[in-house]
Amino acid sequence: KKAYHDDPLFTNARVVVSLYNDLTNETFNENMRSKVIMPGIKTKDVEFLEEPTALNLTKTAMQYADGIILASPGVDRKLTQYAVSRKIPVLPYINP
Repeated sequence: KKAYHDDPLFTNARVVVSLYNDLTNETFNENMRSKVIMPGIKTKDVEFLEEPTALNLTKTAMQYADGIILASPGVDRKLTQYAVSRKIPVLPYINP
């Protein structure tokens, strides 16, 4: 939504993020935030990565999502609450 927003191939593209219940408690390299900066992406666009955790990386992806899929039961409540707070449409998990 940021880096390729001027690319005609992505003019009408939508971003859908699938969430699973396998979120790690791992903290990533402290330089991660600077590594994702590229043309079209500013530091403020990745402010969650000031604390580079898996949770914050997922929130960074979600902030640009047009929709969320709960792809497994037991997705971290912080993520589902974040989706609700951002008014992102959520497709709930359906047990096959």
